[in-house]
Amino acid sequence: MSVDSYISEINKTDNINLHKIISKFEKKLLKCFRLYEDNVGFEDYKMNEYDYIVLYTIWSFIKGFSIEEYLIIMYSYYKIEDFYFPNDMFKCNNCINILTNTDVIKILDTLIKF
Repeated sequence: MSVDSYISEINKTDNINLHKIISKFEKKLLKCFRLYEDNVGFEDYKMNEYDYIVLYTIWSFIKGFSIEEYLIIMYSYYKIEDFYFPNDMFKCNNCINILTNTDVIKILDTLIKF
């Protein structure tokens, strides 16, 4: 399957616009980056094709959470380093539940080793 197919499936199933959600997420990240003096490790904040595949995999195996929560876990686990996601800007209410009650870390470990 192509990345566009993954995106279309997420959009159709969840009745969302994934590109719009990710664009807003990346804009929020940029606003937060300005608060840091040292932005080393933040340069990989834009989603690439591989990141969409990772997102699709997490989304397809672990249901019931928002796309932004999956993004926060992806970003905090391997995309950017030493970044704090402020609760007032990001919907990270269930991230701890995702980490402790699912296989998300196992999935991420498997995917990022390739």
